[in-house]
Amino acid sequence: SHYHSGRAAAYRGGRRVPLPTMSRFTGMRHVHLNEGIITRTEKLVRAGLCEEPSWLKAFKVHPPPPPPLKARKGVPKIVFPTDKLFGIREARQRQMGVRQEPFYAHGEMQSATLMFAQRQWDLMAKHNMSEYEAYESVEKEMVSLKAKALTQLEGLATNLKVNGTAKASFMSAPKAADQMAKWQVRLEAQPWAEWELGQQVMLDHWICTVALEWGWEQERYLRDEEFEYALGVLRHAIFPDIAPPLDEAAAAAAAEVSAMEEMTTSMEAALEVEVDPALEEQVNEWYSEFGSWQTKVYQTPDFSTWRDSEKDALDQWILTKCLPKQAAPGAGAGA
Repeated sequence: SHYHSGRAAAYRGGRRVPLPTMSRFTGMRHVHLNEGIITRTEKLVRAGLCEEPSWLKAFKVHPPPPPPLKARKGVPKIVFPTDKLFGIREARQRQMGVRQEPFYAHGEMQSATLMFAQRQWDLMAKHNMSEYEAYESVEKEMVSLKAKALTQLEGLATNLKVNGTAKASFMSAPKAADQMAKWQVRLEAQPWAEWELGQQVMLDHWICTVALEWGWEQERYLRDEEFEYALGVLRHAIFPDIAPPLDEAAAAAAAEVSAMEEMTTSMEAALEVEVDPALEEQVNEWYSEFGSWQTKVYQTPDFSTWRDSEKDALDQWILTKCLPKQAAPGAGAGA
């Protein structure tokens, strides 16, 4: 026979014919991509249509990656159940002038608007609420959460002022006590006011996560002035070396005095005149007295509620310290 003895053969129509051999390189062009190459080849071998190629065993151990899928109408748009709720909440916040931008906290990006939409969807899915009912429920929950966070912040500061930091519950953890000791060493080496902004933020973050056990949902409230002031009070209660924040009246008075001092300094620098030390002392004394009266006005804006002695003292200060000498009472008689 002219056939090789080792070559497989098949009988077709009563005669013996050799089986085709699949080339290791070109044979795969006969395999359709809509069917796995291994499955297709095994079918051909089992049917006796070809010899088992040398690469088949290797492909079974390390199969090739599947061919990429071809989308007929492009990549499908993925829509989550919360997408609509997110858009509604974002639009309403925008109408109210509130910008709930995502921010980085606790190692990842956070979004208060997305959190609102997810909680709204949970109520709709688990409690069979309507979209409006779930929105109103989450809105009340957010208001309650914010009020509770402020109460906790102010309550801890008051408790530490009365009982001291040593008896605080968060100090019972050795890790927290060790971290606080390190912060204290840092404060002794450099005043808090001279720290870089990033370091001050890290200390506030430690207070929120360790002392208050807050998550990012509560920590995001620190952007409000009310929370910022309460955190400053708590910061001073934990670390007495850090100065407490000024209240609104004192802060306004201090800012005004500081602005006047800066204006005076700039005017002196522009005129390049040598200031008499005695006159400078009188100016500083006047600013100090002015700051005291300004604070008094902020604290008690209704002048009718002042005591007579306070009214007389203010009038006397204005007459003697604020009017020109020519307009002061008794100036004309003396002349």
